[in-house]
Amino acid sequence: MEYFCANGCKAVSLDISDLQEPVPKSASFIKCDVTSWEDIRKGFEEVRKLHGSVDIVCANAGNNDKEDLIRNDELEPNWDVLDVTLKGIMMSDLPSYLN
Repeated sequence: MEYFCANGCKAVSLDISDLQEPVPKSASFIKCDVTSWEDIRKGFEEVRKLHGSVDIVCANAGNNDKEDLIRNDELEPNWDVLDVTLKGIMMSDLPSYLN
């Protein structure tokens, strides 16, 4: 975000967590769960209201959950890691092509 803003761009961060660091003046933040299509759609809608268009998407959502995806018991695996790092990133790119 800092790189884009330092080079004259307007940047928007869509994230489920509140930003822990101050954002540059030409940046803004929208709360968004990247595993939710509705959240992503609304987030991109808000970006278009703020700036008119979406030129670049840096889909880099991550989840550092330490729980194993596949366990040696009969419990269903925790799919959160794949939901965020695979599904979330794929869904984050789609709205940039819409409208």
